[in-house]
Amino acid sequence: MMAPISTVFGSRACAMGALMVAASGWAASPSETATSQQDLLNLDAGAVVVSYSSQWDEEWAALLLLDDTPAKGWSAGKGTELPHEVVVELAERSRLTSLAFDNSGALEADYPGLSARGVEVWASTESPDSGFEKLVEAEAKQGERSVVKLPEPTEAIWLKFAITSNWGHPEYTELMELEAYGDPLGARDETSELAGVYDTNYELMRFAQDDQQVRGCYDFRGGTLTGSTDGRVVQFEWREKEGALVGTAVMVLSHSGEQLNGLWYQDGRYQGLWFGSPANPGQEPACALPAGDGLEQSLAESGRAIVYGIRFDVDSAQLLAKSTATLKEALGALQNQPDLALIVEGHTDAAGDTAYNRDLSQRRADAVVNWLVEHGVERKRLEARGAGEARPVASNDTAQGRALNRRVELKRRE
Repeated sequence: MMAPISTVFGSRACAMGALMVAASGWAASPSETATSQQDLLNLDAGAVVVSYSSQWDEEWAALLLLDDTPAKGWSAGKGTELPHEVVVELAERSRLTSLAFDNSGALEADYPGLSARGVEVWASTESPDSGFEKLVEAEAKQGERSVVKLPEPTEAIWLKFAITSNWGHPEYTELMELEAYGDPLGARDETSELAGVYDTNYELMRFAQDDQQVRGCYDFRGGTLTGSTDGRVVQFEWREKEGALVGTAVMVLSHSGEQLNGLWYQDGRYQGLWFGSPANPGQEPACALPAGDGLEQSLAESGRAIVYGIRFDVDSAQLLAKSTATLKEALGALQNQPDLALIVEGHTDAAGDTAYNRDLSQRRADAVVNWLVEHGVERKRLEARGAGEARPVASNDTAQGRALNRRVELKRRE
């Protein structure tokens, strides 16, 4: 019987800061967009691991099959019997055309033959537990990436991967990344409300949600978080020890609301997993939600705030209507504090031309300042700066890291 990801917690390698939940901060420019057919099996795309039969520990977790890099991946527990199974939920019903299995980061030099070899892929549009039909049986290359074209385009919401053999190692089996390419068949499914209490590997956590805006807190080191969601993926800035520790995170909630998958970052680098499931009735965190909308508290604690939820048209500085709630938060902070002056910084990921990214981020920062001025803020209280790709808050090597880097920051101007 496969274990839900939320109920099997691995050992924790380090106890640094908490995490943050992520939804796309703003639309990517063409330089920020990888392919016409996106990989539907990563956290930024809204994919979730809902169950697995075995994993070594948190550093070799099934969730890392969806982190968009073969640098980290999954390993079965030592000596566990084949087959190994992992079930992944897509953000929405999609038509798939090809798959990829990446063994290129597997530890073949030290453990020859541990790369996954035989892989069966099953698809369901019914549930994560039933209705599966086999799509393909494939052989994954030893220590390399393999691409498999499906015999015909196939619709799926859930994919089950059954690893039936490896390349000969008697104790260990690894696979570093799963990919699925195709086209979503509609608008991204909006999951159940995120609001509630969750039991996570960073202690109890509470989310409050107002439309796209998210606030939260968690008991580990008195953590708080502020961010936004697109209904499936959540991005947020986390803070601990009254703002002494700060970072970002991306999280995805399954359709059922039972599985919460996430990654967290600090100082621009991936640090670990953050995951959980709804807390038992009666379990309540000791932490307190950020006061107000959270933005003012962040500015008061450290003089800066990472703002997710300000969105633009692709390759444009045109603000989208869905940005209004976040812009009103910034407006409220300025109205509540007549002496407050802010620097509005635009940031991009590192894809594409550096000069272009700097210009795009400047134009987007200008757009935010113009909106605030149009709504009554004196221009002299605001300054727009485009930082481009120069100051990442997450790794630019992955889709979810790049999404976290596309952001607006507000800084108190002295």
